[in-house]
Amino acid sequence: DRELAAEISIDEYEQRVADEASVIEAEMAGWNFKYKLIPRYTVKETRRVKEEVITEKLLPDAKAHLNCSIVEPSATFGGSMVTNLDGYAIALVKRENNQYTLLNNLIDKSLVNSSIVNAYRKKFDACPTSTRILCETLRTQLLPASLKLKQKDLVQVIPDSNNSENEVLARPRLMYLGKTGELVLSPLHLKAGVVTTVKPKAMFMDAPNYDVALTGISKSTVEQTLLNQLAFNLYSPDHFGKIPALPNDPVYSHRLCLTHKADEKSQLLIHFNSFAQEPQFAYEQPIYDNAYDSQLVTRIDLKPQAVEAISKRVAEMWLQGIDDHITREANLQMQITVTGKCIYTSHTQKDGKFIVKNRVVYDPEGVDENVLIDQRFLTKDLMPVLASLGHIPFDGAVSFKLGKHVLVLEFTTDVANYCIAIPTLDLDTKTLCVNAFKSYTPVIAEKTAAQMEEAHIEALVGDHELNDYSIDGAIVTHDDIETIYVEI
Repeated sequence: DRELAAEISIDEYEQRVADEASVIEAEMAGWNFKYKLIPRYTVKETRRVKEEVITEKLLPDAKAHLNCSIVEPSATFGGSMVTNLDGYAIALVKRENNQYTLLNNLIDKSLVNSSIVNAYRKKFDACPTSTRILCETLRTQLLPASLKLKQKDLVQVIPDSNNSENEVLARPRLMYLGKTGELVLSPLHLKAGVVTTVKPKAMFMDAPNYDVALTGISKSTVEQTLLNQLAFNLYSPDHFGKIPALPNDPVYSHRLCLTHKADEKSQLLIHFNSFAQEPQFAYEQPIYDNAYDSQLVTRIDLKPQAVEAISKRVAEMWLQGIDDHITREANLQMQITVTGKCIYTSHTQKDGKFIVKNRVVYDPEGVDENVLIDQRFLTKDLMPVLASLGHIPFDGAVSFKLGKHVLVLEFTTDVANYCIAIPTLDLDTKTLCVNAFKSYTPVIAEKTAAQMEEAHIEALVGDHELNDYSIDGAIVTHDDIETIYVEI
């Protein structure tokens, strides 16, 4: 160890490591907000399929979808573009101001086919409804895979309201509300946080009269496998419309089975569960209070070009370069300023001032000197949302509504209506504003017959180490019982 060899003593080396760790912890805590890097759930590894096989299997579907798609924006290159018999080619272009110059183009069969499939893999509108709604919803708050967080999730840590000596993790939870048919994605335990509310245009699940939540491992499967690996179009669900209920399952309430299109033996299971078995886990989470809409003082409609500029040129570029310094003091806050003509996003502080400002014109006829509103946000909250807008195929404009306590983004896709609420930052109290949010407690289902029978058996058996199937118990699975065969 070169670092150790350079130290005068082991004690000094250990002290230096401890000092560095404390500095990192302080940086992660930045401005009274404490975060931890938590190991992700171990997602089931599916069998690896060669890219050549994937391209071959997906190519017919990819061509069929792209042939029916409306592609915008378009570019004109005159008669210098050479294409294959199907009209496809790979182009190398260079942008100068608003003009594009064609430098080269290729029609190599393998390269063109691979590009067609890669384009298809990014298309949410090619997904069946059941998979698409899940993926679009989780995409709205997804930290990109490019962040070098060493396979860990960045989770806010807060004191336990029931025991001040303990801490709890504010992990985001995706819940389906049986009463309204909406999906809500927001962090547990907090009074305010980023809230994504989704209203599917058709029934998304076998409608229960209670609430169900996407399991933690299933949420990680969708995020890590389907989204970060652009694999949501590699799998075919067993149900294209609504997700079916499991009335006799003692653990899960709903299940969606995904089968790899290039390998039928490779499957992913997406599970929901109710809170009947473990009612103590029915923690509160914030939802957006629709009554606050009347207090949103600035309302503008952003055209797709403006949304893409904010998403691709501002948010994605920032996220690609920020690495794991996303919660450090200099990167903690950002500011949104709306004028009659432009939206300004300011980030990266030095000596208390923002040193980077991006400008996007949304109304060329507006007055830039007319400042409508400006508000502060946690960068970790706002940037992933802005980045997601460049990947979700919304219809029409994005409604941008900003008030003193919240920014609300509303848009619609072919399958659902979306509302994303991001709380503003109170500079005086150094906390998130809670005025536009209210706490929601899940509606717990009554136990099924199978669950009641299981509970009855457990009550009869009582507490005994031989009935303990936990990790620390006597028996974990039947495979742990060793059988010895003796010849006689």
